[in-house]
Amino acid sequence: MQSAFAGALAFCLFLVFLPVTAPCQSFMVRPMEVAFQAKPGQRVNFALELKNTGGTNPAPKTFEIMAYDLAQTPSGGWTGVAPSLDGGRNAAVSCREWINLPRASFTVEPMRMRQARVEMTIPANAKGSYFASLYVKERAPEGVNIAMAFQVPIMVEIQGRTVRQRVEIDDVDMRFREAEPQSPATTLVRLDVANNGRTFSTVEGRMRLRAQVQDKWLTVADVDYKEKRILPGVKLNLLSDLERRLPSGTYKLEGTLYVDGRRVKPLEKTISFTGDPTVEKIALDSALYLEPPELFVESTPGAMRTAVLRLRNASPDTITVETYSTIPKDLAGVSMGELMGHDLSCADWIRIYPEKFRIRGGATQNVRVVTNLPRTGADHSTYYGDLVFESAYPDGQSAGTTRTLVCLGNSAKDAQLDAAISETSLAAGGESGYVVTSRCVNIGGKHFTPRVRADLVTGIGEVVQSVDMEGESGLMLPLATRRFSGTLDFAEVEEGTYELRTTLVYGEDENTAMTTPVHVTREGGAVTVSVLERAAADEGDGDRAG
Repeated sequence: MQSAFAGALAFCLFLVFLPVTAPCQSFMVRPMEVAFQAKPGQRVNFALELKNTGGTNPAPKTFEIMAYDLAQTPSGGWTGVAPSLDGGRNAAVSCREWINLPRASFTVEPMRMRQARVEMTIPANAKGSYFASLYVKERAPEGVNIAMAFQVPIMVEIQGRTVRQRVEIDDVDMRFREAEPQSPATTLVRLDVANNGRTFSTVEGRMRLRAQVQDKWLTVADVDYKEKRILPGVKLNLLSDLERRLPSGTYKLEGTLYVDGRRVKPLEKTISFTGDPTVEKIALDSALYLEPPELFVESTPGAMRTAVLRLRNASPDTITVETYSTIPKDLAGVSMGELMGHDLSCADWIRIYPEKFRIRGGATQNVRVVTNLPRTGADHSTYYGDLVFESAYPDGQSAGTTRTLVCLGNSAKDAQLDAAISETSLAAGGESGYVVTSRCVNIGGKHFTPRVRADLVTGIGEVVQSVDMEGESGLMLPLATRRFSGTLDFAEVEEGTYELRTTLVYGEDENTAMTTPVHVTREGGAVTVSVLERAAADEGDGDRAG
């Protein structure tokens, strides 16, 4: 099934509107981020909305707009590079010079909005991904030295010629940080990620830290690094605070990286660590197991339901556990039309008893989870919340965090499954391997477990290559976006035009697909795969494979 929403997402240009605009005291700008696909030689136009919100002293305000380069901080945040600082830019992926601003300043009356038109001309030889930012600043009144400003990132993906994906773990490390005035002593674990290719990719990392105790390797902690986007030519230094002090000794760091949902080569490193000289015992993550691993509760408006979770402390140490509920990460900071992610959260309707308790090593503890679906205002079929169990040792050091999902069904509303593939891209990943990446979105009102496949199909429907694509496992909540990747081997694929078909299966009989025409050529034993426009593919039927 191909939904109308999926077709809308296939437009060449789209603006990313976050659920809230960014208030710079007395003005706002939308969108917060601009991302689009374009063809070499194409001209693209879009507009920024500048709104004078009045503030404490309503008056006309003048805004100035300037094109900057876009860069990243080591932690993954966006930062702008001014035209006067060309030495700090990555010229190979900058599209700053493509930008034309017909007007660079605007005066806006209080509580009014004006549009600032932006024009971009894509060079004929462009390929890969390019980046810039628009720096929007309020002109400070005379005698005032502080001006409010922020930047709007611009991200352009060029359609057609494929570029190489080469994102990998560069290094792993850990260090002891002594106590500071505002923070206690702790241990930091670092995952370095380098993008040595030309793709604009999404990365998510994990680290397992082990300690050598006599002749055994004991797991100290499993660390997750949240999803980040990484520009070409950038190296990220991702830090995680273990919230504990570790003694000196021999430790093993096992880094795992997922690039656009696909697991790439891991990195393992053994180090001699200089830790806290006052600590002798290693604080390990507690092995806290939950039964069931997820809670599914059916309810009616106005009803209270109680479910029981059984916790088992598989570690030998006594720990203290504090519990609370929160919005799931898939719903935080996302929106679709007028629907906000927090509209589907039931975190405020959940109570956990007991909220805090001690549990001995090897012991179990029952926890009651009470949900209260409101009598009015519950307009959706399913609501979601995360239960968080934070464990700590008697001295206050962290013993890890365990989470589980609560799915609260509303029997008064019918659930509707729906999903879309919003984009599919192709990047060179080796001598004959090409990485297929698809961005999938849950646009329905209920969770599902996604499965994604990529097929290379001839003109007569013969499948010549297939791959089950990798991505985040587990339930995919409404509004959630995930990327899935897989590698197709073109070593034995004959020259010609094919269809690259990616299929998202999201129910027993429900699926949606996106088809992209590609052309395979061979020269001197090397294979090259290019993405075609639909019209070009249709005109080339005589060259179609099969």
